[in-house]
Amino acid sequence: MLIIASHLLEAFKNTFEIAGQSLSVSSSAGISVYPRDGSSIGELLSNADAAMYKAKNLGSNQFQFYTSELGEQITGRLALENGLHDALLNNEFVLYYQPQFDIATKKISSVEALIRWNHPTRGLLLPIHFIPAAEDTGLIVPIGEWILKTACEQNKKWQDAGYPPMRIAVNLSSKQIRQPDLIQKIKAILETTGLSPNYLELEITENVIINTIDSSQNPLTELNALGIHITLDDFGTGNSSINYLRKIPLGRLKIDQSFISNINLNTSDEVIIQSIISLAKKLNLEIVAEGVETKKQLDFLQSNHCEQVQGFLFSKPITSNELEAFMGIAPETFE
Repeated sequence: MLIIASHLLEAFKNTFEIAGQSLSVSSSAGISVYPRDGSSIGELLSNADAAMYKAKNLGSNQFQFYTSELGEQITGRLALENGLHDALLNNEFVLYYQPQFDIATKKISSVEALIRWNHPTRGLLLPIHFIPAAEDTGLIVPIGEWILKTACEQNKKWQDAGYPPMRIAVNLSSKQIRQPDLIQKIKAILETTGLSPNYLELEITENVIINTIDSSQNPLTELNALGIHITLDDFGTGNSSINYLRKIPLGRLKIDQSFISNINLNTSDEVIIQSIISLAKKLNLEIVAEGVETKKQLDFLQSNHCEQVQGFLFSKPITSNELEAFMGIAPETFE
């Protein structure tokens, strides 16, 4: 079986001459074996199909045998995807908020909205456990709209309650940015919630920018013209060119926590942080460091004129009620 599969894949490595054109294709193969992997044609085909998708995920020109472990993974993934559909209908999602502090004033400058799934049987799930499935199924679009609306509603509630006005940051996925009616949807959310655009911040990662640069430049420019702030998240971790900083109407850069965690451990990362801060200031961009967990990291950032910080040293992501206790109060960490 291994020899046959290898020969089949090898046959597709050569170019095909069709109507005077040279065509190259890649192939992936999934294999199920009777009776181990199924007792009917339908079951064998279904399991071979599952193995094929596993092979595709491993890269082109590969084959994969069906295994019971793969079957369990598929069953679990299907259950997760079905659960995501129900979660939207049953209001099982909840937002947590992580404050970002201005180093100079020692007060909250903005908050980042972070989704959690209050799963009926598994408890509170972090995004890493369900967002990839939401991306694959396209559910990230309605989920992203829910996050935007809920975050804007909450920020307006805080303002109406008399708390100091601040921006609320929401992450945008590549699928959301590609939506042709993205601007109309965001305008409608702001109008419905009554939140002024200058109190909304949209965070886009470097990889999202790379994958959507042709389709995202115009909508992000238009959103920025409305007064919405645009932030480049995870700066320094992707493969982007500095040229993207000129194409996207950015207002802020976020230094990724992978650099922050190496402060006092890796001088190269410290130099990178210093360079990012210097670059941001020369481009007249705000700068925020995420993932700050120690006082030494804070001291380094403060001595290098970083403006804002976010991380467990000050607060983990918390509920809206818990966040209200921080309003207008400087964390003890700054003292």
